[in-house]
Amino acid sequence: ELPKGSKTLADAIEAIIGAAYLDGGFAAAKQVFDALGLNVCAFVSVLLAENNKYPEVISALKHIPEVVECHFVTGKAGILVKVYCKDNEHLMEVIVNTLQKIPYIQATDTMIALDEAIDRQIWVKGYSNAESVK
Repeated sequence: ELPKGSKTLADAIEAIIGAAYLDGGFAAAKQVFDALGLNVCAFVSVLLAENNKYPEVISALKHIPEVVECHFVTGKAGILVKVYCKDNEHLMEVIVNTLQKIPYIQATDTMIALDEAIDRQIWVKGYSNAESVK
């Protein structure tokens, strides 16, 4: 049975991952990704054809279950998206057949994460001073 409020399997998975994250942080959520076989983490920078179409693109990205984070960023690309996929073939399908088909996305550039060296999801008070890091 799907969790309360879930309309689709993707909604249910999102709810389970969210609950794991709230309960045990990113490490707990990553265990759910691993259990689901979502082994490839990638960051996709998105170049918009028209910068004022940001809301429309974000609205479309919200419906892609592989998208787990989305940030409006500075630089050449306007959006940075984090995705989880089963394998490189699945990643290619998401990029070519889903992301690049969204209106107003002009181009994408993808980086596959090989390792997560730091898992800190919050800013820690006191680390702003370089002396306190020693």
